[in-house]
Amino acid sequence: MCAVIEALKPLLIGADPTQPDVLFDHLSQAALFYGRRGLGLFALSGIDIALWDIIGKVKNQPLYRLLGGTEARRLPTYVSLLRYHTPPEVARVVVRCLE
Repeated sequence: MCAVIEALKPLLIGADPTQPDVLFDHLSQAALFYGRRGLGLFALSGIDIALWDIIGKVKNQPLYRLLGGTEARRLPTYVSLLRYHTPPEVARVVVRCLE
């Protein structure tokens, strides 16, 4: 994973951490060489978490407030279903996630 981080480091140094969507798009393009799974994705995930942590510290706000506070009825989420190979498996996991 160190190679991925080293490759992405020049894009991070001096970048505005309060624009995670923009930065994540740039990083995603740069990380395509490492694939859309595995180490590249793990590195991007860690960086994304760190960016949100930075934003929370800069704004002195907890993450739940940055995402809409306690009034938010719905929050965007992501569930990877790549390891499931059949529609019944996917359906079972989706139902469990929605409970």
